[in-house]
Amino acid sequence: MATEAAVRHRILSSASENSELLVKLAQTSEAPSILQAHLLHVSRLEESLKDQTTSLTNLKAQVDAKFKTHKNFRDSTTRRFFYRATKMQSKFEKKAMKEEREYFTALGAQSKAEERRAILQADYDAAVRAKEPLETATKEHGSVHERIDELYEKLFGGPTPGFGDEDEHENWFYGARGRNEEIKRGILAARRANAVLSVAQRYLKRGQNNLKTAQWQVEESFLFLDNALNSLHRTNEALRLAVEAVRKADEHLAPLSRDKELARQMLLAHFEAAKIQVERSYSRESILGAVAASQESLMEAEGRLNEMTQYTKDREQTGLSDIRVTARQLEDARQELQQIRQGVFERVAGFGEAAPAYNECCDRADSFCVVVDQGTHEHVNVVEELPELSVSSEQSAPPGYDYQRAGSTSPSSCC
Repeated sequence: MATEAAVRHRILSSASENSELLVKLAQTSEAPSILQAHLLHVSRLEESLKDQTTSLTNLKAQVDAKFKTHKNFRDSTTRRFFYRATKMQSKFEKKAMKEEREYFTALGAQSKAEERRAILQADYDAAVRAKEPLETATKEHGSVHERIDELYEKLFGGPTPGFGDEDEHENWFYGARGRNEEIKRGILAARRANAVLSVAQRYLKRGQNNLKTAQWQVEESFLFLDNALNSLHRTNEALRLAVEAVRKADEHLAPLSRDKELARQMLLAHFEAAKIQVERSYSRESILGAVAASQESLMEAEGRLNEMTQYTKDREQTGLSDIRVTARQLEDARQELQQIRQGVFERVAGFGEAAPAYNECCDRADSFCVVVDQGTHEHVNVVEELPELSVSSEQSAPPGYDYQRAGSTSPSSCC
């Protein structure tokens, strides 16, 4: 374990580096806020330029149309002769002058629009060029923050003999970080659970469609029930995969409250009840009865599954609300710890060597709210579509029967 003397020696050895970093931090402290304001300025210029370009395009179309009309009056000998022959020369001249005025008015508006667009384009180009040094300064500012964090963690991480206030604030910071990370884990767990439950919903729908197909096949067949039995096998497979997805969601939602655990068990029970024990000796009536019972169980399962999915969404929203609180607490604890550590530098190294007091210029609370899935969890992959059942071309679906919803192809598309 390091002694107080060893800690003081490390601090003194790093005093110059600390001073240099703090000076750079101060020099670039305004870069992030200036860049944000400048990016907004660039965005507004870009939008104005886009609007002006659209307006100019419309004006050019108007000028072209006005020019054609003006040219017709100016160059049409036949029209001029007709008006003169009918003693309406003055009327013709008025129309020609009117079209000429409108044309030149439109031409003037186009010229002004072109000038306005040229100014906007120049302003936009200049703003884009000015953005580059601001981005460089902002990147440097962030890099200096990282180097200060690394330096302070190397010097002060863990017990720091002789500086109890630093250890106390460090523990507060680690506690706040732990609470924030716990909320993040809860949000990720809810998202993952919701993802696999959506898979369960897809398998449930597939099972319902297969039951409809089996029902239709039984009703349309008088002798052979093989296709219907095959559809029942497909239903059982879809329900097995739905149960697998629900169990996978359990891994992300555990532990569940007593009422939620009971609801989960009821959901699984409805899935199991919906499965049909397929026997080749089944009669038409027994298959139709089994299908009806299975459909009823799946309706119950669908309701329970929707409730469970909503529960995961509510858990995520609660986490997103809570993380704003923990992120604020974490950032406050981080800033206080940084101030304490800089104060240690000033006490040990003396004002002759240490830089001016640390000034926290960048609030990181928003960054502590970011929840990123690193992709380390397992996913439930949807299996490839099971082979479609072949339906005899002699069979036809009842009026209004939806092949696609039933999960079957139309007879004309089968082999």
